[in-house]
Amino acid sequence: GTTTAPATVPVAVYFVRDERVAAADRDVTPPAVARAAMTALLAGPTAEESAAGSSSSIPAGTRLLGLRIADRVAEVDLSGEFASGGGSLSMLTRVAQVVYTLTGFPTVGSVRFLIDGEKVDSIGGEGVIVDHPLTRAGLPDQAPTG
Repeated sequence: GTTTAPATVPVAVYFVRDERVAAADRDVTPPAVARAAMTALLAGPTAEESAAGSSSSIPAGTRLLGLRIADRVAEVDLSGEFASGGGSLSMLTRVAQVVYTLTGFPTVGSVRFLIDGEKVDSIGGEGVIVDHPLTRAGLPDQAPTG
């Protein structure tokens, strides 16, 4: 018999342009679409997107260790690289990239961060406070323009 390839669904992942997050389209395969979107986010912008001015504040080598969605909160577990390097703007934009990407799904209203499986109160030396689930509304300065 013939097997059909699973249909993909479009998702938005968020990279950085002009110090704010900006959506980029990706096609991912269900069922684990939020996880696939995170994997695409961590892979960074394409060469074409980079040439057009998109970058990622998420450090290279950052790995997705886990993702659990319950009661509209996405609990995302990222490797230690996520919290390394960069100043306060880089920390804010990388947090915003994850929050915007995950809250694009109707099942997700906010995002809680874990680093290497541990709940953390802040990310980075400059300390982006993440002791509570973060929403898009909590990151107004990183909102996309337009």
